[in-house]
Amino acid sequence: MTSRDGSGEMTDYTFDELVRDAAQPEPGDQPSSGQSHTRRKRRWVAPIVTIATLTVLAGSYVGAAAAAPLPAPLLTLTANTTALTATAPTLVPVWPTTDSPDSTGAVSLIGNDLVVSAEGADTARPMASLSKVVTALVVLKQYPLAVGEMGPTITFTSADMASYNSLTARGGVVLPVAVGQSLTQRELMTGMMLNSANNYAETLARWAFGSLDQFLAAASTWLAEQELNSISMADPHGMSPLNVASANDLVRLGKLSLENPFLSATVSMSTATIPIGGELANTNVLLGSDGFRGIKTGTTSAAGYCVMFARDLTFNGVTTTSVGVILGADSHYLRNSSAVDLAHSVERAFSQPTLVSEGDEFGHLTTAWGDKITITAADSLGALLWNGATVSAEASLTSYTAVPPKGDVVGKVQLRPDPVTQESTNLVTAGDVTEPGLVWRLTHPAELWTAFTGG
Repeated sequence: MTSRDGSGEMTDYTFDELVRDAAQPEPGDQPSSGQSHTRRKRRWVAPIVTIATLTVLAGSYVGAAAAAPLPAPLLTLTANTTALTATAPTLVPVWPTTDSPDSTGAVSLIGNDLVVSAEGADTARPMASLSKVVTALVVLKQYPLAVGEMGPTITFTSADMASYNSLTARGGVVLPVAVGQSLTQRELMTGMMLNSANNYAETLARWAFGSLDQFLAAASTWLAEQELNSISMADPHGMSPLNVASANDLVRLGKLSLENPFLSATVSMSTATIPIGGELANTNVLLGSDGFRGIKTGTTSAAGYCVMFARDLTFNGVTTTSVGVILGADSHYLRNSSAVDLAHSVERAFSQPTLVSEGDEFGHLTTAWGDKITITAADSLGALLWNGATVSAEASLTSYTAVPPKGDVVGKVQLRPDPVTQESTNLVTAGDVTEPGLVWRLTHPAELWTAFTGG
C-alpha cells in the first residue's frame, strides 16, 4: 500500500503498519509534520478493515446459503377420492326348488364371514355323511398329515371286522377289511372321504382316540372350540339320525376343511386307488367341472340327499372360492342341480371395478421456490366385490422432510373397507423437482434457517 509522505514522495506501507500506526496515541494539539503524516495513514484504516470484514462475512454467507438444506416440500391432495366408490350387485340366491319342499341351503365365500342362507338354514337337522368332515378334521388334529404324506400304518383288528359286518347289515357303505391287514392313515381317510366308507370312519376314530366314545367326546370338544354349536355327533359317519347340524354351521365347517391342506387336496380328487379297496370314485359327481372341487356328499332316509360343495371362481386372474350346502333334497338329481344353481347365483353377485388407473392425478408437490410437481397413481387399483359390498379409494400422503426424486413414493391409495381382494397402490411424484438457484437461496435466509433448525 502506498501513500504520499510530508515531502510529497510516495511511501510504501504494509497493512500491518497502518493498523499499528492507527493504535498510536495522538500527541498535542499542534502536530509535528511527522504526526500529520501518521494521522493521514490512520484515516485509511477504518474503511479497509470494514471492507475486509464485510468481504469475509459475505463469503461465509454465500457458502452457508449454497450448502444449507432446503425447506420441506408441501404435499397436497386435490383428487376427489370420495367419488371413487363401487358397489357389487346384491346376491339373489337360487335355493332348492319346490320339488324339494323340505330342503334348505346356505352359501358363503372363503375370506368372507357372511353366510347367506335359505329359510330353515339355522335349524339343526340330520346331515348324513357330511359328518365325516367333522371326523376327518378331529382325527387330523390328533394326527396331522401333510399333502402327500402317508401317515402311520394302521392294522385292522376284530373290532374293525365287527364294524364292517354291523354296518353292512344296516345297509351302510363299506370297504373291505380283514383282521391283520393294514392301511395307512392317508389310505383310510381317502376311502372315508371319496367312497364314504362308514367302516373306515369307525376304524380311524378308534385308532386315533382308543374308542368310539372317546372320539365322540373329542369331537364335541372340538366343535365347541370352533363355535359350531348346532353340530352334534352320535357316530363318526352319519348313519345315525342324531348326527345333526344347521346348514349355516356346515358352511363354516366346509371352510375349515379347505383350510387343512391335506383334507382340501383329498376331497378334490375324483378317483384314487388304495391297496385293499382298489380304485375308488368320489361320490361327488360335480367334481372336475365348472370349478367344483369338493367337498362331501351324504344320503340317508332321515337326512335326504345332502352335499357340501366348494367352487373356485376366477375374475381377471383373481380367484376366490364359494362354499355351499344343500340339505334335504329329494333326489340325487335335485341335490346336484340345486348345488349348481346356488353356485351360479353366487357368481352373478360379483363385480370387479377399476377405481384408479395408472397415472391418475391425486395431488401436487409444491416447493418454497415455486416448483410444482404432479402426484399420480403408480398402478391401477381394482377390487373384487361380492353381494352388495361397497368399497372406496382412500388416499393418504407421507410426511416428507426432503425433496423426493421422480417416481419416489409419497403416499398410498387404499381400498376401504376390505373387499374380497384387498389392494392398494402407491402415489408417486411424476417429475423431478428443479433445485433453486443461488439468488433464491441468498434472498431467502429465513426459509433456509427454518429448514436448518427444523423449526
